[in-house]
Amino acid sequence: MNFALPHTLSLQKFGVAFADRVILHSVDLSLPAKGCTVLLGPSGTGKSTLLRTLAGFNDSNPALRTWGTALYDGIPMTSHNRPVLLMQKSTLLISNVLENLVSALPNRSSLTKSLQIELLMDVLARYGLSRLQDVLPQKMIELNVETQRMIGILRMTISNPALVMIDEPTADLDPIQAESILTLIERIREERSVLVVLHNLLQARRLGEQIVLLANRVIQEQAESGKFFSNPSSLSAKAFLRTGSCPEGAHSDNFIAAHLSERRVVTSSATALTRRISSACGPNGFRWLLPDRLGGMPRPGLIHDIRYDFDAVKAVGVTHLVSLTENAVDTALAGEFGINWLSSPIPDMAPPTVAQAVSLCRMIDELISRSQTVAIHCLAGLGRTGTVLAAYWIWAGKGNINALQALEFVRRIESGWVQSDRQLEFLEKFALIVANERPQTSASYDPFSYSPSRDLALQTSHF
Repeated sequence: MNFALPHTLSLQKFGVAFADRVILHSVDLSLPAKGCTVLLGPSGTGKSTLLRTLAGFNDSNPALRTWGTALYDGIPMTSHNRPVLLMQKSTLLISNVLENLVSALPNRSSLTKSLQIELLMDVLARYGLSRLQDVLPQKMIELNVETQRMIGILRMTISNPALVMIDEPTADLDPIQAESILTLIERIREERSVLVVLHNLLQARRLGEQIVLLANRVIQEQAESGKFFSNPSSLSAKAFLRTGSCPEGAHSDNFIAAHLSERRVVTSSATALTRRISSACGPNGFRWLLPDRLGGMPRPGLIHDIRYDFDAVKAVGVTHLVSLTENAVDTALAGEFGINWLSSPIPDMAPPTVAQAVSLCRMIDELISRSQTVAIHCLAGLGRTGTVLAAYWIWAGKGNINALQALEFVRRIESGWVQSDRQLEFLEKFALIVANERPQTSASYDPFSYSPSRDLALQTSHF
């Protein structure tokens, strides 16, 4: 690998925490413009958190705190300037293969259908995957796991990002199944930067031209692959290669707490953007679809005491709580906290009816237009909640957002949103209805300019 190439990603003293829980303390990392970097580390050390945060997937969590500097393609990272990520075991089991792939083409709306297919054929040929032409009409859900993952990786690459990040692409695959994934990544690394999380050291040796070891909340070692595996310089790397774990070092909880307590706000440069932090974290599992306007959550009282959850809902600014469960929460108790409780029951794992979804979308529109803040909940805050929020995103697009785009959008925020095949089928049906009828919406934002990845305050923001 040519380390003289310009850096596509540069992190300096980058840290991530959720409320008071520090996940990454001070990460220094640089990735070249081409080639594959493999991120290694013991389980639970923050590898996925790092990738999710860089891709903006954690921005909807009001407990998120970040600090340090992150540059992407030489400029501060923002919602419109950041790498793309394929999460571990991530699949978009909706629509067919063709739609999944062509929907990622840059400027697709300006391309004829025949030109879209022509461009896609060129992409498949370039990566040695012309055999996938035979499965283009098939539904994603009909394909085997390794083919689904290949299509997910291809879909990211088609959008032409400078950096592709992939979390455990070979997880739960046998060596034969993993081979096609590894071969595809080898071809992609020849034209752009790839950052991949792996646990299999043989696969890491094969793919990684650069190896990065993350442990104890910091980067322990970053080296060329040959040197890392044959002659690592750090004690942590030697221990990891020998045992799969790393000893606790200087970056203990006490050390980090002391360091962070001394951290001060430093005025950033004129090009830096300040990350706005919500003053409250909300209840466990709370996520914003629209920051400070519309979110989703589990049923109050499911995990913590119900009064604790209602207090957290109030603290995050929610004025109206919409219940999708068939068993009502204590409406009088909600009133004690100044929260308006509304009910629109949906059976577990089922979608709403079309009429119910339209009614909910209109109600959300009306409340948001009055500067009210809405939260949707079901039991776990995943299937029914995610389906209603995805339906609202389709509604807000006024016929220009399809089910695939909505599902991808909401799952960047919470990967568990939308759970059942019936819910997926409903979103496809609802998107067609909205596209045909073009309903009026009072939404005061543009879904095409909005991203769940709000601008990160990555030029010395304060924890």
